[in-house]
Amino acid sequence: MMYRLLICALFLSLFLPLEAIVEQSLAHEIEAQLKARNYYKIEQLLSQKSAEELIHFAHGKNQNNNEETTQLFQLFDACITYTGWKHNVKLFLFVDAALRKLSMLKLSPHLQKKFSQLLRIVQLESRSPKAVARMMGLEFSPEVLPIPKKTIGLRSKSKNEMIHVYKAAVKKQYAKWQKKHSQRSFSDYLKKSASKKEKRYMQNCIIAYLSSSEAEKYTVEFVDGKIKRQGAAVADGAYIFVLDAEAKRLFIGQKIVGSFHHSSFVQGSPVLCAGKLHIQNDEIVLVKLSSGHYKPFSEDGEKLRHYLSAPQRMGVKAATLEIGHFKR
Repeated sequence: MMYRLLICALFLSLFLPLEAIVEQSLAHEIEAQLKARNYYKIEQLLSQKSAEELIHFAHGKNQNNNEETTQLFQLFDACITYTGWKHNVKLFLFVDAALRKLSMLKLSPHLQKKFSQLLRIVQLESRSPKAVARMMGLEFSPEVLPIPKKTIGLRSKSKNEMIHVYKAAVKKQYAKWQKKHSQRSFSDYLKKSASKKEKRYMQNCIIAYLSSSEAEKYTVEFVDGKIKRQGAAVADGAYIFVLDAEAKRLFIGQKIVGSFHHSSFVQGSPVLCAGKLHIQNDEIVLVKLSSGHYKPFSEDGEKLRHYLSAPQRMGVKAATLEIGHFKR
């Protein structure tokens, strides 16, 4: 019997990509825990997976499969209700990814109501990106909206290859989709309802999402209190920045509206702080906490100050650094 199972597994592996096998395995494990109502085991189960596996699981759910959508929602609910997701970067990333996915799907009236309640909890208790914010009766004004590449007529390597479109290009279509109360996902609606002109506009408003290797050239370091990038001095001027969720890397770059934003550095993942900083004579002289995507709070500025106050960075100079707060 064991021999037959091994043969079947080998046969399936020939036709299924590794990421699909990983996703199915995670789905089965999660389903078993949810059915048994062993919610206390959810955190342990998720913590055993890598952040990449969890994010792939969240984004990989079939947009037209009600059972899979419900399963993702149940896990999202259990994660917020029964785990310390706010203090676990990996779970925080999963909550963020699940929110993004669920905001693109049509939910039943019951799930819509529950989703609205969970969103309020996330908004009050976390600093998740504005892009995953206010749905189901709350304000909708995302900075970036993920959609399948094929939706707007672009060639794609796979069915679920995603792009991230700037809000100005999809806001009107999204509002129309909400008013229609259609059972179709937003991607399906967009594919069939958007005009060729609108799709061409969207193609010109794709926000770049950098790979880890691409993001390296935007990572800064400090040498004797002076800010450097790839070992070279940084020219005087204003730059957008983000401090990653683990307070390990600070990224800076020039913003290009509709193409390169704060979300570009970390592929839209949560961050500790974001905004704009001014550099003069190789030193940070001013910080403004302004980001339409991340909506930083005043306490986020103090997290940045703490990061900069390390002796190998700005040291004691960080205590007097002017950090202006974003006005809502």
